[in-house]
Amino acid sequence: MMTDWVIGPDPTCPIEFYCTFIDGPRTDVDLCTSTNISNFDSRYGDWYFSSTKPYEWPPGLYTFELKGLVGYRFEIYVLEFELINP
Repeated sequence: MMTDWVIGPDPTCPIEFYCTFIDGPRTDVDLCTSTNISNFDSRYGDWYFSSTKPYEWPPGLYTFELKGLVGYRFEIYVLEFELINP
């Protein structure tokens, strides 16, 4: 489970979020920005995945790098998303 991003000491500074798809069983699609499959919300740093066609997504570990940036300071979180073939 991912913990909330902590911003300090000045919460008025805007935070920018970025997503980079690193690796997975299927690498021909960028899962940070795939329309109707996945979405990365750059305002809040949330990532969403939804598919009604499980045969299109091989089971295995998909790895992402999520980055939160405030001014020149940043934090990186590695997200590992595992799909299991039912």
